[in-house]
Amino acid sequence: MSHSEKNIVTWDGPADPENPFNWPLSRKWRVTILACSITFLSGLSGTALAPTAPLLTSTFHLAPDSSRDVPPTYYPIFAWTLSAGVVPLLLLPLMETRYGVRTPYILCVLVLALSTIPQALAPSGAYPLLVAIRVLSGGAAGVLQNVTGGIVGDLAVYAALVPASFILLPETRGGVILSRRAAAIRHSTGRQDVHAEDEEGHLSLSELLKDAVGRPLRMLTTEPLVACSTLWSAFCFGNALLFTQSIPRVYGELYGWESWRAGVVQAGLLVGVTLGKTKWQSSDSETGNRGESEKERGETEAEEETFLPEARLYLAVPASFLGLSGGLFLYAWTALPSIHWLAPTAGLVLVGAGIFTVVTAASNYVEDAYSRYAASALAGVAFGENLTGAFLPLAEQALYTHLGLRWASCLLAFVAVALSFAPVLLLWKGEVIRKRSPFIREARYENSPGVSSSDHTL
Repeated sequence: MSHSEKNIVTWDGPADPENPFNWPLSRKWRVTILACSITFLSGLSGTALAPTAPLLTSTFHLAPDSSRDVPPTYYPIFAWTLSAGVVPLLLLPLMETRYGVRTPYILCVLVLALSTIPQALAPSGAYPLLVAIRVLSGGAAGVLQNVTGGIVGDLAVYAALVPASFILLPETRGGVILSRRAAAIRHSTGRQDVHAEDEEGHLSLSELLKDAVGRPLRMLTTEPLVACSTLWSAFCFGNALLFTQSIPRVYGELYGWESWRAGVVQAGLLVGVTLGKTKWQSSDSETGNRGESEKERGETEAEEETFLPEARLYLAVPASFLGLSGGLFLYAWTALPSIHWLAPTAGLVLVGAGIFTVVTAASNYVEDAYSRYAASALAGVAFGENLTGAFLPLAEQALYTHLGLRWASCLLAFVAVALSFAPVLLLWKGEVIRKRSPFIREARYENSPGVSSSDHTL
């Protein structure tokens, strides 16, 4: 421990072992694997109901989807995505405060696990209850997905994650660790003048909540980097949800497939996501090295070697133009009964790869750019993504009915082309915009790990 004149508790030098940046590699991997596993499973809960539309219709005695502009079977997905956009707006910024990451994270895992049970056991006359439970599930999953970026048959997987989170997930926010260290010193020595930096200017819970909601919305509306990244990423996220509605329609009308069989084609998107993830991981270290080779002026007058957030966008440019836009055009213009079904499915693979790369690049970009306020920036991005994911699929019925299968997909492709210039703009002017951002100036980390009490790694 080191004391300043104001008795502020800080790290015991750059090598303090309690600083998350200095944790052993094995511990970092343990936390990373656990967080990624929870993120993956929480994402599955969002769209797992999509291929089960016929089963939902028969089980809950719903009106056929074709009889309404908004299919009743979409209500659970709508409730999930809307909640996944609103709840992180509140909880993610709270993780930047004295509450830290661990406690809210474990609570969300618990809510997600418990809410899965009534979804699986909902009686035939309780469709409104199913939709209401999806609100809880979506809110918890939205937080879990964005702290890192349906009904799952094996409930034991979720149940196992609850004790795993309690046992394996430590607090990862540096400011909270220092606050607990200061509290321990006060308790053992009786010195009430000892505080951590994050305890200075202590705010009430109501003030924290007001600030927590206000900051992401303020960043979304006043920070060009957040707004641009959100618009670009939200369209991709909305398309992923829209395809849960359009794929059964396209393959049903073209090839006469039943809904469950057409739903299986959604695996094409998952194949694309897997390919996109593989390519992203292989190029991540390369782009990181490229970004670190550039120089950026820090808070002091000296030139410092730092990572340029724009390095996260190199792969996103071809992924957006060729993967997302190209895949949508291929999906649109091969939608003919005379063309084999593998052709539009190949377009879905490209779309899946493009969506994953764009959403990941946008999230990583704002996280790297805003450091301490990354959770607030990510909450703003997540709000835009899930809001689009909730409402864009509502237009599927009218879009594909009035424009037809090909031109509806073409319209989406043209919008994708226009939004694909977003990463080009950020690569061109992103550094200039960042230097003018008050949030980035305030939130920038000091280069030496272990110095700042505001660090967080999860």
